[in-house]
Amino acid sequence: MAEDTAQKTTVQPTDNPADTLAQLNHLKASATQAYSLKNYAVAADLYSEATELQAQLHGEMSPENAELLYHYGRCLYKVAVSNSDVLGGKVAGEEPKKKKQKTALAGASAEATKETSERVSQKAAEAVVENKSGTDTGAQQASKQSENADKPFFQITGDENWTDSEEEADGEGEAGDAEEEEEDDFAIAYEILDVARVLLGKQLETLEDDSQEAIGKGKSKATTSPSISPDKRTVMERLADTHDLQAEISLENERFADAVTDSRSALDLKLQLFPQENSLIAEAHFKLSLALEFASVTTVQAEGEGAAEAAVAEKTAQVDEEARREAAAQMESAIASCRLRVEKERGVLRTLSEAEKKEKEKGIKDVEEMVQDMEQRVSLAFGTQVMFRTNHDSSSSISATPPYQSMAPQTTRLMAPTL
Repeated sequence: MAEDTAQKTTVQPTDNPADTLAQLNHLKASATQAYSLKNYAVAADLYSEATELQAQLHGEMSPENAELLYHYGRCLYKVAVSNSDVLGGKVAGEEPKKKKQKTALAGASAEATKETSERVSQKAAEAVVENKSGTDTGAQQASKQSENADKPFFQITGDENWTDSEEEADGEGEAGDAEEEEEDDFAIAYEILDVARVLLGKQLETLEDDSQEAIGKGKSKATTSPSISPDKRTVMERLADTHDLQAEISLENERFADAVTDSRSALDLKLQLFPQENSLIAEAHFKLSLALEFASVTTVQAEGEGAAEAAVAEKTAQVDEEARREAAAQMESAIASCRLRVEKERGVLRTLSEAEKKEKEKGIKDVEEMVQDMEQRVSLAFGTQVMFRTNHDSSSSISATPPYQSMAPQTTRLMAPTL
């Protein structure tokens, strides 16, 4: 049914801007519906068509395209996540594209060999008819051509010692291709979101310029008011969401430094928009803490005298303790935000009905449990730092993998609590 929806909503651009706008709105509505039903692949195709139409209306780098590009990038991220190994890997029965291509090429080669063999056989028969005298030369030529007819047109030598190890290597190569394709899904999503980020930045600059111009003309008192205009707030919220998604993708691809940068940008924007007790503030601190935690550890291959020694050389992890301390501080900030929220929620309990009070108390309990989990993580981080200083003094090198590193970065999206 999803495929039928995609076929029905596929449209062709027209020269009439009004018709193009109507088609664009139809595509957006269809894509939104598919996304809400978690048909992410269908929604991504629809968003792709919508972005093409919108580019025709406004231009490829028009700031007006930012919102649609954000939704398109977010949808592509969902597609990449659904195809990742964390959530089940490839769809059953799906063959790698490279393998299919090899099979098709092999079939085409076989047909070409058969056709060539038939042509050679026909020429050999004609040669026998023409040389009725039965001379030795004619017989030898016919015999030679008949032998060639039984041989393939192309011959490959040197594969007599082919072993199963080569076949296993091919299988590993195909698996690597599948992983590369998965990484490409995340990369494409990141690029789309990056364009959205740039365009949202342009929107924000325009709004700020307009605000300054209004102040200069005396039409606004924004110089003494800390409030943010509704339009500017909307753009800032979307820009924070974009940074947040880019950080998630960077964590998936183990680009931890980029994840730190985007997580920090998202947090900075949210701190301007929401109070400290807001759940989005706690979540932003938590995600930045995770990004810093991963970025603080880099694995280095110990040097060996030769290739054999290097292959078995012990890998050591170098720890940036300053990043570790900041990671702990960010986790403590997330805890403080949650506690403020609990305090605020408890303050309104007496004004609620019994049913509302029961529901509110359940939410408070969930937050308190998350606080306990985060406190445990902070305790582990500080304990690990003390061990480093005791055993290695001023050195940051360790020879064993610290406990916090056992958590795969791909699982961070599942760990981040809805605070």
